[in-house]
Amino acid sequence: MRLEKGGISIYVSGEGTTIEIRDGNAATTFCKVTLTPEQLSLALSRLSNTPCSIEVGGLDRVGKTHENEKYIFEIPKELRSSSKTKELTELCVQSLKENDMSEWVNDGYFSSQDTFSEKDGKIYASTTIRRWI
Repeated sequence: MRLEKGGISIYVSGEGTTIEIRDGNAATTFCKVTLTPEQLSLALSRLSNTPCSIEVGGLDRVGKTHENEKYIFEIPKELRSSSKTKELTELCVQSLKENDMSEWVNDGYFSSQDTFSEKDGKIYASTTIRRWI
């Protein structure tokens, strides 16, 4: 697999070096390499297979394209609070399933200024939803 929109970030400090590899299309950092100062010196001196710590995640998203959009769904009046994140997340997941949008993932963030609204006597919540296709 070739990633045309890849990215690399290298963070060097006195305590160690972190190298992150990112798929730009998927908006996902999928590899994080951590090196001690000694390991960095070995790698820069061209020692192959320098020992290091590697964290890998989000591989199911690599090679896909990230999409996100605002999603608005109806909620009961008593859930109109950012402190009700768990309940709002559950309602959002249920609403996504009911609308045949199960492949979308809810951010679970309900603290924006425009999170809650009212129209025609009904209360609505909005959040960002994401999917990788």
